[in-house]
Amino acid sequence: MAGCAPVANLASMLPPPVSPPAVVGGGMEAGAAFEPFLPPAAAAQEVVAVRPGRPTITASALRGMPVSEVSALLGPPSFVRRDAKAEIWQYFGPGCVLDLFVYDEGGARRVLHHHLRSQVPGKPVEARCFDDIVAGGRGSRPS
Repeated sequence: MAGCAPVANLASMLPPPVSPPAVVGGGMEAGAAFEPFLPPAAAAQEVVAVRPGRPTITASALRGMPVSEVSALLGPPSFVRRDAKAEIWQYFGPGCVLDLFVYDEGGARRVLHHHLRSQVPGKPVEARCFDDIVAGGRGSRPS
């Protein structure tokens, strides 16, 4: 029973405390809006649509936009999927897809997230894709 003797100072047997890792860019504060992680290359590349005679718009400007404004800007979506709490609107450009995630926020349906992607997995999105979608250039639905 020698191994069952009480230990006078258990803390002396524990390893030293480890400092928590540093949080880069600050942590999530209570009530802060969620921002999805973007790799540095994607974060640096803002997709911009330039239309002669009309204001320049960025893809990120769609976030928070009411669906009535989105429809006025882009027209009706090429495809809509309805889930329990969300609608996913898809606009097809030549070789690319714009996914808009629509949620009810305070009684108004708004775009809370967007994703611009190539129709070919692993292929980067062409720079003109968002501009083509805004200009009304519709591509075909990916198979």
